[in-house]
Amino acid sequence: MQKIKDNLGLIFISLFSIIYLYLICNFIINFDELKTLKLNEKGDVLAGVFSPLAFIWLVYGYLQQGRELQQNSIALKMQAEELRISNESLQQQVVEMSKSVE
Repeated sequence: MQKIKDNLGLIFISLFSIIYLYLICNFIINFDELKTLKLNEKGDVLAGVFSPLAFIWLVYGYLQQGRELQQNSIALKMQAEELRISNESLQQQVVEMSKSVE
């Protein structure tokens, strides 16, 4: 259940993309004027059709990268805390070893 909750954005965007592509393919196949367009005009139409999908995936990638950066910063904070604890224990060991040498 947690995996579904974590990947809800990906599931939503994937479903949206599939539905959008299905509708656009039906529109393009049934669009008679598209057949009479020049090749560069067809490219313009396709660029206009697929630009919303590209933008949505770009936003999703940006948000996903933000979440990963948050996870990395949390991991770095935990690692810094572990290093601080390790440093304190090593200092304690140095004190104990200096006492044992004396």
